[in-house]
Amino acid sequence: MTGARMMTGTIQHGQQGKQGQQGWQGQPKENGRQGAETKEQAVIRVLTPYFLAYSSSKADLVTLRIYGRALAGMNLELLEAAMAKLLRTQKFWPSVAEICDAAREISDFVAVQSGQGERRLTSAEAWQEVMDNVKDRHLYKPWVFSCPEVERTARQFGIAELCSLEIRDVNTARAQFMRMYDSAVQQAKKERENREALGMLGQKKMAALLAAMNIKQIE
Repeated sequence: MTGARMMTGTIQHGQQGKQGQQGWQGQPKENGRQGAETKEQAVIRVLTPYFLAYSSSKADLVTLRIYGRALAGMNLELLEAAMAKLLRTQKFWPSVAEICDAAREISDFVAVQSGQGERRLTSAEAWQEVMDNVKDRHLYKPWVFSCPEVERTARQFGIAELCSLEIRDVNTARAQFMRMYDSAVQQAKKERENREALGMLGQKKMAALLAAMNIKQIE
């Protein structure tokens, strides 16, 4: 019996013993009726059809429950879109990290297409932006930045230094700036991931974590 069929049987019919008294997602039944669906169960419900498409996957119901907990904070429609994308691009069952990356890419794409966000600049585009600022504004006008990462990198490099570059130093400065910008983008990504992870804890666990670290709140 394939892994997909085994999963289907487990989900549809449950397991004997204690799990026979529960719904397929582990929610105890009350008076023969399924209780309200939790966020974790909703994630499992969305993931299950996609899981069955990866017949070679060794993941099981326990794996789906772990995914349910890890992805509980994600919008279900966004999760659907991410899985639909991965189904077309991934040969193997995606990890939680790959699902999150796909969801972020789709979210950013939708934001840009709807005019509610800006596309992330490449390092070459970020360098061109600061060079345009050097040419058009120099030290005499406030610089205009398309995103916080470009501004952070420009100020870290030094606006005065950018404005006073000698021609012979431009290539070296460009390479250094691009590395710094890539680092700033990665740092912003880590900060976003950390906020998402903390947001998944819930208020009680978050309060307990902050109390254990002797911190009142984080920005």
